[in-house]
Amino acid sequence: MEVECALCFAKTLLLTRWKGLRFTNTGKTAVLLNGSNNIRVTRNTFALPAIGGDLIWLQVSGVNSHHNRIDRNDFGNKTDTAPLIAYQGDGNGNISQFDVIEYNYFHDVGPWVSNGKETIRLGLSSVSLSSGFNTIQYNLFENYRRRTGDRIGQKRQQYGPL
Repeated sequence: MEVECALCFAKTLLLTRWKGLRFTNTGKTAVLLNGSNNIRVTRNTFALPAIGGDLIWLQVSGVNSHHNRIDRNDFGNKTDTAPLIAYQGDGNGNISQFDVIEYNYFHDVGPWVSNGKETIRLGLSSVSLSSGFNTIQYNLFENYRRRTGDRIGQKRQQYGPL
């Protein structure tokens, strides 16, 4: 099933699973989980066309966001700036907690830019003092036209595995 929308938006959802979708929409943020918890985004394809500017493919933010899982997705062929997955915080200095990002396939991302094109960005400076307890593990990064260290950006305290 292919999804076409200016912004796929889930606000304050809980215990929901998005599975087997193909996201091809455009805008500044393609999929937004805002204040959602226990959401599972699994076995989807993210293949968004280039817009020539900042485009976040999947954003997690908002008050009371926690225990979300992003797994087994195909994220590929991104040439625009901005991260593929971005955790933005809730506006009060907190970041989504106890989320898991695992078993995803990230491929064909580039070219490298000086700042702001991490594959996964956990937070901004405004949430750098919050604890997320998030886990990023077992993801595959392939065919990257950029510096190796820019795949995961972290601007918060880290206590769990990265």
